[in-house]
Amino acid sequence: MHSPVKKESMRDAGLVLLLAVLAFLFSMQCSVHLWKNGNVSPDSAVYKTVAFYIDQGYMPYKDTFDHKGPLLYIYNWLGMQISYWRGIWVIEFLSLLCTFGILYKTARLCCGRLLSCFTLLAEAVLLSEYFEGGNMVEEYALPFIAAALYIFLDYFLNQVVCRGRLLVCGLSFGAVCLLRINMISIWIVFCIAVFADAVYHKKYREIRYFIAYFVVGAGIICIPILAWLVVNGAFEDFIADYFLFNFSYSSNSVRANGLNKWKTFLFYLNEPFLLTAVSCTAYLCVVRKKLLDYAYGMGILISLILISVSGKSYGHYGITLVPLLGYPFGVIGRMIENELKRGSSWIVAGLLILMSVSVFPAWLEITGCAVESYIQRDMQFEETDIRNKIINVVAENTTEDDFITVYGNMDVIYARSRRLSASKYSYQDPIGGINSAVYDEYFAELEETSPKLIIITPYEEYELERIRAYIDRHGYQLIATFDETVKEKQKVYWVYGREDG
Repeated sequence: MHSPVKKESMRDAGLVLLLAVLAFLFSMQCSVHLWKNGNVSPDSAVYKTVAFYIDQGYMPYKDTFDHKGPLLYIYNWLGMQISYWRGIWVIEFLSLLCTFGILYKTARLCCGRLLSCFTLLAEAVLLSEYFEGGNMVEEYALPFIAAALYIFLDYFLNQVVCRGRLLVCGLSFGAVCLLRINMISIWIVFCIAVFADAVYHKKYREIRYFIAYFVVGAGIICIPILAWLVVNGAFEDFIADYFLFNFSYSSNSVRANGLNKWKTFLFYLNEPFLLTAVSCTAYLCVVRKKLLDYAYGMGILISLILISVSGKSYGHYGITLVPLLGYPFGVIGRMIENELKRGSSWIVAGLLILMSVSVFPAWLEITGCAVESYIQRDMQFEETDIRNKIINVVAENTTEDDFITVYGNMDVIYARSRRLSASKYSYQDPIGGINSAVYDEYFAELEETSPKLIIITPYEEYELERIRAYIDRHGYQLIATFDETVKEKQKVYWVYGREDG
Protein backbone atom coordinates (compact mmCIF):
# COMPACT_ATOMS: atom_id res chain seq x y z
CA MET A 1 0.00 0.00 0.00
CA HIS A 2 1.11 3.52 -0.75
CA SER A 3 1.74 5.86 2.14
CA PRO A 4 -0.45 8.99 2.40
CA VAL A 5 2.55 11.16 1.52
CA LYS A 6 3.31 9.10 -1.58
CA LYS A 7 -0.32 9.19 -2.65
CA GLU A 8 -0.35 12.95 -2.30
CA SER A 9 2.85 13.22 -4.36
CA MET A 10 1.34 11.03 -7.08
CA ARG A 11 -1.79 13.18 -7.11
CA ASP A 12 0.29 16.34 -7.42
CA ALA A 13 2.32 14.83 -10.25
CA GLY A 14 -0.87 13.76 -11.98
CA LEU A 15 -2.30 17.25 -11.60
CA VAL A 16 0.81 18.88 -13.06
CA LEU A 17 0.66 16.47 -16.00
CA LEU A 18 -3.04 17.24 -16.54
CA LEU A 19 -2.39 20.99 -16.47
CA ALA A 20 0.51 20.60 -18.91
CA VAL A 21 -1.63 18.55 -21.30
CA LEU A 22 -4.48 21.08 -21.13
CA ALA A 23 -2.10 24.00 -21.71
CA PHE A 24 -0.42 22.17 -24.60
CA LEU A 25 -3.72 21.31 -26.30
CA PHE A 26 -4.96 24.85 -25.88
CA SER A 27 -1.71 26.38 -27.11
CA MET A 28 -2.16 24.47 -30.36
CA GLN A 29 -4.81 27.09 -31.16
CA CYS A 30 -2.06 29.70 -31.46
CA SER A 31 -1.31 30.76 -35.02
CA VAL A 32 2.35 29.85 -34.45
CA HIS A 33 3.27 26.67 -32.58
CA LEU A 34 5.50 23.60 -32.80
CA TRP A 35 4.04 22.33 -36.05
CA LYS A 36 2.68 25.47 -37.62
CA ASN A 37 3.82 28.80 -39.01
CA GLY A 38 0.44 30.44 -39.21
CA ASN A 39 -0.90 33.61 -40.69
CA VAL A 40 -0.43 35.82 -37.64
CA SER A 41 -2.79 38.70 -36.93
CA PRO A 42 -1.76 42.26 -37.83
CA ASP A 43 -1.28 43.01 -34.11
CA SER A 44 0.91 39.97 -33.52
CA ALA A 45 2.99 40.86 -36.58
CA VAL A 46 3.61 44.33 -35.11
CA TYR A 47 4.83 42.84 -31.82
CA LYS A 48 7.18 40.53 -33.69
CA THR A 49 8.48 43.46 -35.72
CA VAL A 50 9.19 45.50 -32.58
CA ALA A 51 10.99 42.46 -31.12
CA PHE A 52 13.04 42.24 -34.31
CA TYR A 53 13.99 45.90 -33.87
CA ILE A 54 15.09 45.23 -30.28
CA ASP A 55 17.16 42.29 -31.49
CA GLN A 56 18.87 44.62 -33.98
CA GLY A 57 19.81 47.05 -31.20
CA TYR A 58 16.96 49.53 -31.65
CA MET A 59 14.43 50.71 -29.09
CA PRO A 60 10.65 50.48 -29.03
CA TYR A 61 8.78 53.80 -29.10
CA LYS A 62 11.93 55.71 -30.05
CA ASP A 63 12.89 53.84 -33.24
CA THR A 64 9.60 52.10 -34.08
CA PHE A 65 6.08 53.03 -33.12
CA ASP A 66 3.54 50.95 -31.26
CA HIS A 67 1.33 51.79 -28.30
CA LYS A 68 1.34 48.65 -26.15
CA GLY A 69 3.42 48.16 -23.00
CA PRO A 70 7.15 47.31 -23.16
CA LEU A 71 6.76 43.93 -21.44
CA LEU A 72 4.88 42.65 -24.49
CA TYR A 73 7.83 43.39 -26.75
CA ILE A 74 10.25 41.88 -24.26
CA TYR A 75 8.20 38.66 -24.27
CA ASN A 76 8.36 38.55 -28.07
CA TRP A 77 12.11 39.26 -27.97
CA LEU A 78 12.61 36.41 -25.47
CA GLY A 79 10.65 34.10 -27.77
CA MET A 80 12.88 35.19 -30.64
CA GLN A 81 15.94 34.06 -28.67
CA ILE A 82 14.43 30.57 -28.49
CA SER A 83 13.44 30.42 -32.14
CA TYR A 84 13.06 33.39 -34.49
CA TRP A 85 9.46 32.69 -35.49
CA ARG A 86 8.12 29.82 -33.38
CA GLY A 87 9.83 30.68 -30.08
CA ILE A 88 6.97 32.86 -28.90
CA TRP A 89 4.87 29.69 -28.62
CA VAL A 90 7.06 28.56 -25.71
CA ILE A 91 6.27 31.80 -23.86
CA GLU A 92 2.58 31.35 -24.61
CA PHE A 93 2.58 27.75 -23.42
CA LEU A 94 4.26 28.69 -20.13
CA SER A 95 1.83 31.57 -19.67
CA LEU A 96 -1.16 29.27 -20.20
CA LEU A 97 0.32 26.59 -17.93
CA CYS A 98 0.76 29.10 -15.08
CA THR A 99 -2.73 30.48 -15.66
CA PHE A 100 -4.41 27.07 -15.59
CA GLY A 101 -2.50 26.13 -12.45
CA ILE A 102 -3.56 29.29 -10.63
CA LEU A 103 -7.17 28.95 -11.76
CA TYR A 104 -7.21 25.42 -10.38
CA LYS A 105 -5.79 26.66 -7.07
CA THR A 106 -8.44 29.39 -6.98
CA ALA A 107 -11.23 26.86 -7.36
CA ARG A 108 -9.61 24.72 -4.64
CA LEU A 109 -10.18 27.55 -2.18
CA CYS A 110 -13.85 26.56 -2.37
CA CYS A 111 -14.22 22.97 -3.59
CA GLY A 112 -12.39 19.65 -4.03
CA ARG A 113 -10.01 18.36 -6.65
CA LEU A 114 -12.48 16.85 -9.10
CA LEU A 115 -14.84 19.78 -9.31
CA SER A 116 -11.88 22.16 -9.46
CA CYS A 117 -10.77 20.33 -12.59
CA PHE A 118 -14.27 20.68 -14.02
CA THR A 119 -14.30 24.42 -13.33
CA LEU A 120 -10.91 24.74 -15.03
CA LEU A 121 -12.24 23.03 -18.15
CA ALA A 122 -15.24 25.37 -18.17
CA GLU A 123 -13.10 28.50 -17.77
CA ALA A 124 -10.91 27.40 -20.66
CA VAL A 125 -14.02 27.18 -22.84
CA LEU A 126 -14.66 30.89 -22.28
CA LEU A 127 -10.98 31.56 -23.00
CA SER A 128 -11.35 29.75 -26.33
CA GLU A 129 -14.28 32.02 -27.22
CA TYR A 130 -12.06 35.10 -26.85
CA PHE A 131 -8.79 33.61 -28.10
CA GLU A 132 -7.76 35.09 -31.47
CA GLY A 133 -4.65 33.32 -32.63
CA GLY A 134 -2.42 34.01 -29.65
CA ASN A 135 0.40 36.47 -28.95
CA MET A 136 -2.03 39.03 -27.59
CA VAL A 137 -1.36 41.39 -24.70
CA GLU A 138 -4.35 40.06 -22.71
CA GLU A 139 -3.04 36.51 -22.95
CA TYR A 140 0.21 37.45 -21.20
CA ALA A 141 -1.70 39.34 -18.52
CA LEU A 142 -3.67 36.21 -17.56
CA PRO A 143 -1.23 34.62 -15.05
CA PHE A 144 -0.65 37.97 -13.34
CA ILE A 145 -4.36 38.73 -12.97
CA ALA A 146 -5.09 35.18 -11.84
CA ALA A 147 -2.24 35.23 -9.29
CA ALA A 148 -3.32 38.54 -7.74
CA LEU A 149 -6.94 37.41 -7.61
CA TYR A 150 -5.93 34.19 -5.81
CA ILE A 151 -3.90 36.17 -3.26
CA PHE A 152 -6.77 38.57 -2.57
CA LEU A 153 -9.27 35.71 -2.26
CA ASP A 154 -7.09 33.71 0.11
CA TYR A 155 -6.68 36.83 2.24
CA PHE A 156 -10.43 37.36 2.60
CA LEU A 157 -11.39 33.68 2.86
CA ASN A 158 -8.57 32.38 5.07
CA GLN A 159 -6.73 35.50 6.32
CA VAL A 160 -3.56 34.25 4.62
CA VAL A 161 -1.00 36.97 3.95
CA CYS A 162 2.80 37.06 3.90
CA ARG A 163 5.66 39.08 2.45
CA GLY A 164 6.09 36.76 -0.52
CA ARG A 165 2.46 37.08 -1.54
CA LEU A 166 2.49 40.84 -1.20
CA LEU A 167 5.58 40.99 -3.40
CA VAL A 168 3.95 38.75 -6.01
CA CYS A 169 0.78 40.83 -5.91
CA GLY A 170 2.75 44.03 -6.46
CA LEU A 171 4.91 42.44 -9.15
CA SER A 172 1.77 41.23 -10.96
CA PHE A 173 0.34 44.73 -10.80
CA GLY A 174 3.53 46.18 -12.24
CA ALA A 175 3.63 43.57 -15.01
CA VAL A 176 0.07 44.29 -16.10
CA CYS A 177 0.77 48.04 -16.05
CA LEU A 178 3.65 47.32 -18.44
CA LEU A 179 1.36 45.35 -20.74
CA ARG A 180 -1.76 47.52 -20.92
CA ILE A 181 -2.83 49.70 -18.07
CA ASN A 182 -6.61 49.36 -18.48
CA MET A 183 -6.44 45.75 -17.22
CA ILE A 184 -5.85 46.66 -13.55
CA SER A 185 -9.46 46.58 -12.32
CA ILE A 186 -8.73 43.71 -9.89
CA TRP A 187 -6.12 45.76 -8.04
CA ILE A 188 -8.27 48.91 -8.03
CA VAL A 189 -11.17 47.10 -6.35
CA PHE A 190 -9.38 44.71 -4.02
CA CYS A 191 -6.71 47.13 -2.78
CA ILE A 192 -9.56 49.40 -1.67
CA ALA A 193 -11.32 46.40 -0.13
CA VAL A 194 -8.19 45.29 1.75
CA PHE A 195 -7.66 48.85 3.01
CA ALA A 196 -11.29 49.08 4.17
CA ASP A 197 -11.05 45.69 5.89
CA ALA A 198 -7.81 46.66 7.65
CA VAL A 199 -9.25 49.97 8.84
CA TYR A 200 -12.43 48.28 10.05
CA HIS A 201 -10.37 45.81 12.09
CA LYS A 202 -7.94 48.57 13.18
CA LYS A 203 -4.93 46.90 11.54
CA TYR A 204 -3.14 50.21 11.02
CA ARG A 205 0.36 48.76 11.27
CA GLU A 206 -0.52 46.09 8.72
CA ILE A 207 -1.60 48.76 6.23
CA ARG A 208 1.92 50.19 6.12
CA TYR A 209 3.32 46.67 5.85
CA PHE A 210 0.98 45.82 2.94
CA ILE A 211 1.75 49.01 1.03
CA ALA A 212 5.52 48.73 1.48
CA TYR A 213 5.84 45.18 0.15
CA PHE A 214 3.31 45.79 -2.62
CA VAL A 215 5.30 48.80 -3.85
CA VAL A 216 8.57 46.87 -3.64
CA GLY A 217 7.01 44.04 -5.68
CA ALA A 218 5.86 46.47 -8.37
CA GLY A 219 9.30 48.08 -8.39
CA ILE A 220 11.04 44.73 -8.96
CA ILE A 221 9.65 44.58 -12.49
CA CYS A 222 8.93 48.24 -13.28
CA ILE A 223 12.23 49.84 -12.30
CA PRO A 224 14.55 47.73 -14.55
CA ILE A 225 12.31 48.10 -17.60
CA LEU A 226 11.72 51.82 -17.12
CA ALA A 227 15.45 52.31 -16.49
CA TRP A 228 16.16 50.48 -19.77
CA LEU A 229 13.90 52.98 -21.56
CA VAL A 230 15.47 55.97 -19.81
CA VAL A 231 19.09 54.91 -20.43
CA ASN A 232 18.38 54.34 -24.13
CA GLY A 233 16.53 57.62 -24.62
CA ALA A 234 13.13 56.08 -25.24
CA PHE A 235 11.27 57.14 -22.07
CA GLU A 236 9.68 60.31 -23.48
CA ASP A 237 8.51 58.42 -26.55
CA PHE A 238 7.15 55.71 -24.26
CA ILE A 239 5.05 58.31 -22.41
CA ALA A 240 3.82 59.81 -25.68
CA ASP A 241 2.94 56.47 -27.30
CA TYR A 242 1.76 54.40 -24.36
CA PHE A 243 -0.17 57.03 -22.43
CA LEU A 244 -0.98 60.05 -24.59
CA PHE A 245 -1.68 58.20 -27.83
CA ASN A 246 -3.69 55.49 -26.08
CA PHE A 247 -5.83 58.16 -24.46
CA SER A 248 -6.58 59.61 -27.90
CA TYR A 249 -7.16 56.13 -29.28
CA SER A 250 -9.69 55.12 -26.61
CA SER A 251 -11.50 58.48 -26.65
CA ASN A 252 -11.88 58.66 -30.43
CA SER A 253 -15.40 59.98 -31.03
CA VAL A 254 -16.37 57.38 -33.62
CA ARG A 255 -15.21 54.44 -31.53
CA ALA A 256 -16.14 55.64 -28.08
CA ASN A 257 -19.64 57.07 -28.37
CA GLY A 258 -22.13 55.90 -25.78
CA LEU A 259 -24.03 53.54 -28.06
CA ASN A 260 -20.89 51.71 -29.17
CA LYS A 261 -19.73 51.38 -25.57
CA TRP A 262 -23.07 49.92 -24.54
CA LYS A 263 -23.11 47.44 -27.44
CA THR A 264 -19.55 46.42 -26.60
CA PHE A 265 -20.45 45.94 -22.93
CA LEU A 266 -23.32 43.64 -23.91
CA PHE A 267 -21.11 41.80 -26.40
CA TYR A 268 -18.72 40.70 -23.65
CA LEU A 269 -21.43 40.08 -21.08
CA ASN A 270 -23.43 37.87 -23.43
CA GLU A 271 -21.50 34.67 -22.70
CA PRO A 272 -23.23 31.85 -20.76
CA PHE A 273 -20.23 31.09 -18.52
CA LEU A 274 -19.69 34.76 -17.68
CA LEU A 275 -23.40 35.27 -17.01
CA THR A 276 -23.26 32.26 -14.69
CA ALA A 277 -20.36 33.84 -12.77
CA VAL A 278 -22.21 37.18 -12.57
CA SER A 279 -25.39 35.48 -11.32
CA CYS A 280 -23.49 33.51 -8.69
CA THR A 281 -21.69 36.62 -7.47
CA ALA A 282 -24.97 38.54 -7.29
CA TYR A 283 -26.49 35.66 -5.30
CA LEU A 284 -23.58 35.75 -2.84
CA CYS A 285 -23.96 39.52 -2.42
CA VAL A 286 -27.66 39.15 -1.59
CA VAL A 287 -27.35 36.09 0.66
CA ARG A 288 -24.01 36.53 2.46
CA LYS A 289 -23.53 40.31 2.28
CA LYS A 290 -19.75 40.05 2.72
CA LEU A 291 -17.15 42.60 1.66
CA LEU A 292 -15.45 39.97 -0.51
CA ASP A 293 -18.58 39.34 -2.55
CA TYR A 294 -19.30 43.05 -3.06
CA ALA A 295 -15.70 43.63 -4.12
CA TYR A 296 -15.83 40.68 -6.48
CA GLY A 297 -18.99 41.96 -8.11
CA MET A 298 -17.42 45.40 -8.54
CA GLY A 299 -14.32 43.76 -10.00
CA ILE A 300 -16.38 42.06 -12.70
CA LEU A 301 -18.32 45.26 -13.44
CA ILE A 302 -15.25 47.50 -13.68
CA SER A 303 -13.44 44.92 -15.82
CA LEU A 304 -16.36 44.91 -18.25
CA ILE A 305 -16.43 48.71 -18.31
CA LEU A 306 -12.70 49.06 -18.94
CA ILE A 307 -12.66 46.63 -21.87
CA SER A 308 -15.76 48.32 -23.33
CA VAL A 309 -14.50 51.90 -23.14
CA SER A 310 -12.99 51.75 -26.64
CA GLY A 311 -16.37 50.92 -28.16
CA LYS A 312 -14.81 48.12 -30.23
CA SER A 313 -15.85 44.49 -29.76
CA TYR A 314 -12.46 42.84 -30.21
CA GLY A 315 -12.73 39.29 -28.91
CA HIS A 316 -9.27 39.24 -27.36
CA TYR A 317 -10.18 42.09 -25.01
CA GLY A 318 -12.46 39.64 -23.20
CA ILE A 319 -9.59 37.33 -22.26
CA THR A 320 -9.04 39.29 -19.05
CA LEU A 321 -12.51 38.24 -17.85
CA VAL A 322 -11.55 34.57 -17.72
CA PRO A 323 -9.76 34.60 -14.29
CA LEU A 324 -12.89 36.14 -12.78
CA LEU A 325 -14.74 32.85 -13.26
CA GLY A 326 -12.53 30.97 -10.78
CA TYR A 327 -14.15 32.02 -7.50
CA PRO A 328 -17.86 31.90 -8.54
CA PHE A 329 -17.34 28.54 -10.22
CA GLY A 330 -15.53 27.28 -7.12
CA VAL A 331 -18.53 28.33 -5.02
CA ILE A 332 -20.85 26.47 -7.38
CA GLY A 333 -18.56 23.45 -7.06
CA ARG A 334 -18.85 23.62 -3.27
CA MET A 335 -22.66 23.78 -3.52
CA ILE A 336 -22.61 20.69 -5.70
CA GLU A 337 -20.35 18.86 -3.25
CA ASN A 338 -22.73 19.72 -0.39
CA GLU A 339 -25.64 18.34 -2.36
CA LEU A 340 -23.73 15.15 -3.15
CA LYS A 341 -23.06 14.65 0.56
CA ARG A 342 -26.80 14.82 1.11
CA GLY A 343 -27.26 12.05 -1.46
CA SER A 344 -28.78 14.22 -4.18
CA SER A 345 -27.93 12.04 -7.17
CA TRP A 346 -29.79 14.34 -9.55
CA ILE A 347 -26.99 16.85 -9.04
CA VAL A 348 -24.52 14.40 -10.58
CA ALA A 349 -26.84 13.80 -13.52
CA GLY A 350 -27.31 17.53 -14.05
CA LEU A 351 -23.59 18.15 -13.88
CA LEU A 352 -22.86 15.43 -16.43
CA ILE A 353 -25.50 16.83 -18.79
CA LEU A 354 -24.10 20.36 -18.42
CA MET A 355 -20.56 19.19 -19.11
CA SER A 356 -21.72 17.10 -22.06
CA VAL A 357 -23.57 20.01 -23.65
CA SER A 358 -21.31 22.98 -22.94
CA VAL A 359 -17.79 21.91 -21.96
CA PHE A 360 -16.83 18.59 -23.51
CA PRO A 361 -17.71 19.56 -27.12
CA ALA A 362 -15.44 22.60 -26.90
CA TRP A 363 -12.56 20.49 -25.59
CA LEU A 364 -13.16 17.87 -28.28
CA GLU A 365 -12.75 20.66 -30.82
CA ILE A 366 -9.60 21.92 -29.09
CA THR A 367 -8.16 18.40 -29.04
CA GLY A 368 -9.17 17.90 -32.66
CA CYS A 369 -7.26 21.02 -33.70
CA ALA A 370 -4.11 19.71 -32.02
CA VAL A 371 -4.44 16.30 -33.68
CA GLU A 372 -5.08 17.89 -37.08
CA SER A 373 -2.01 20.10 -36.69
CA TYR A 374 0.13 17.08 -35.91
CA ILE A 375 -1.18 15.06 -38.86
CA GLN A 376 -0.52 17.97 -41.21
CA ARG A 377 2.80 18.92 -39.63
CA ASP A 378 4.79 18.27 -42.81
CA MET A 379 2.62 20.60 -44.88
CA GLN A 380 3.51 24.24 -45.44
CA PHE A 381 1.86 26.54 -42.96
CA GLU A 382 3.44 29.76 -44.12
CA GLU A 383 1.75 33.10 -44.63
CA THR A 384 -0.92 33.34 -47.31
CA ASP A 385 0.31 33.07 -50.89
CA ILE A 386 0.21 36.83 -51.46
CA ARG A 387 2.38 37.51 -48.43
CA ASN A 388 4.81 34.79 -49.43
CA LYS A 389 5.13 36.27 -52.89
CA ILE A 390 5.70 39.78 -51.57
CA ILE A 391 8.30 38.54 -49.08
CA ASN A 392 10.07 36.68 -51.90
CA VAL A 393 10.15 39.88 -53.98
CA VAL A 394 11.61 41.75 -50.99
CA ALA A 395 14.28 39.07 -50.51
CA GLU A 396 15.21 39.11 -54.20
CA ASN A 397 15.46 42.89 -54.53
CA THR A 398 16.98 43.96 -51.20
CA THR A 399 19.53 42.96 -48.61
CA GLU A 400 19.03 42.98 -44.84
CA ASP A 401 20.83 46.35 -44.77
CA ASP A 402 18.23 47.98 -47.03
CA PHE A 403 15.20 49.89 -45.76
CA ILE A 404 11.72 49.19 -47.10
CA THR A 405 8.30 50.60 -46.29
CA VAL A 406 4.85 49.04 -46.23
CA TYR A 407 2.02 51.51 -46.75
CA GLY A 408 -0.87 50.12 -44.74
CA ASN A 409 -0.78 47.60 -41.93
CA MET A 410 1.17 44.48 -42.76
CA ASP A 411 4.16 44.29 -40.46
CA VAL A 412 4.50 40.58 -41.14
CA ILE A 413 6.51 41.60 -44.22
CA TYR A 414 9.17 43.24 -42.05
CA ALA A 415 9.22 40.43 -39.51
CA ARG A 416 9.41 37.62 -42.07
CA SER A 417 11.86 39.29 -44.45
CA ARG A 418 13.98 40.68 -41.58
CA ARG A 419 14.02 44.12 -43.16
CA LEU A 420 13.79 47.41 -41.27
CA SER A 421 11.17 50.05 -41.97
CA ALA A 422 12.26 53.32 -43.56
CA SER A 423 10.06 55.11 -40.99
CA LYS A 424 9.42 54.51 -37.31
CA TYR A 425 5.80 54.09 -38.43
CA SER A 426 6.05 50.59 -39.84
CA TYR A 427 2.25 50.73 -40.14
CA GLN A 428 -0.04 53.74 -40.50
CA ASP A 429 -3.50 52.21 -40.23
CA PRO A 430 -5.42 52.88 -37.99
CA ILE A 431 -3.08 55.24 -36.13
CA GLY A 432 -3.07 57.80 -38.95
CA GLY A 433 -6.81 58.16 -38.54
CA ILE A 434 -6.36 58.90 -34.83
CA ASN A 435 -3.48 61.34 -35.30
CA SER A 436 -3.03 62.83 -38.76
CA ALA A 437 0.47 64.02 -37.81
CA VAL A 438 1.57 60.40 -38.23
CA TYR A 439 1.44 60.83 -42.01
CA ASP A 440 3.47 64.04 -41.89
CA GLU A 441 6.20 62.34 -39.84
CA TYR A 442 6.03 59.23 -42.00
CA PHE A 443 6.65 61.06 -45.28
CA ALA A 444 9.32 63.29 -43.72
CA GLU A 445 11.21 60.14 -42.68
CA LEU A 446 10.81 58.61 -46.15
CA GLU A 447 12.50 61.69 -47.59
CA GLU A 448 15.47 61.07 -45.29
CA THR A 449 15.85 57.29 -45.68
CA SER A 450 14.67 56.77 -49.28
CA PRO A 451 13.44 53.15 -49.00
CA LYS A 452 14.60 50.72 -51.63
CA LEU A 453 11.14 49.15 -51.93
CA ILE A 454 7.65 50.50 -51.32
CA ILE A 455 4.81 48.02 -50.80
CA ILE A 456 1.29 49.42 -50.99
CA THR A 457 -1.39 47.27 -49.38
CA PRO A 458 -5.06 47.49 -50.44
CA TYR A 459 -6.87 49.30 -47.64
CA GLU A 460 -9.96 51.07 -48.95
CA GLU A 461 -9.92 53.77 -46.27
CA TYR A 462 -6.53 54.98 -47.43
CA GLU A 463 -6.08 58.05 -49.58
CA LEU A 464 -3.29 56.89 -51.84
CA GLU A 465 -2.56 60.16 -53.62
CA ARG A 466 0.21 61.14 -51.21
CA ILE A 467 2.20 57.92 -51.44
CA ARG A 468 1.74 57.81 -55.21
CA ALA A 469 2.98 61.40 -55.47
CA TYR A 470 6.06 60.40 -53.46
CA ILE A 471 6.64 57.41 -55.78
CA ASP A 472 6.38 59.58 -58.92
CA ARG A 473 8.53 62.36 -57.50
CA HIS A 474 11.39 59.98 -56.64
CA GLY A 475 11.29 57.86 -59.77
CA TYR A 476 10.14 54.51 -58.34
CA GLN A 477 9.10 51.86 -60.84
CA LEU A 478 6.41 49.20 -60.47
CA ILE A 479 8.15 45.83 -60.23
CA ALA A 480 5.32 43.54 -59.07
CA THR A 481 1.57 43.43 -58.50
CA PHE A 482 -0.47 40.75 -56.75
CA ASP A 483 -4.21 40.22 -56.68
CA GLU A 484 -6.35 38.41 -54.15
CA THR A 485 -10.06 38.06 -53.54
CA VAL A 486 -11.21 38.75 -49.99
CA LYS A 487 -14.91 38.46 -49.19
CA GLU A 488 -15.76 38.73 -52.90
CA LYS A 489 -13.73 41.93 -53.24
CA GLN A 490 -10.68 42.16 -55.43
CA LYS A 491 -7.64 43.61 -53.69
CA VAL A 492 -4.35 44.57 -55.30
CA TYR A 493 -0.88 44.88 -53.79
CA TRP A 494 1.79 46.99 -55.49
CA VAL A 495 5.57 46.71 -55.07
CA TYR A 496 7.70 49.62 -56.28
CA GLY A 497 11.49 49.82 -56.49
CA ARG A 498 13.94 52.65 -57.11
CA GLU A 499 15.44 52.98 -60.56
CA ASP A 500 18.94 53.04 -59.07
CA GLY A 501 18.11 49.87 -57.07
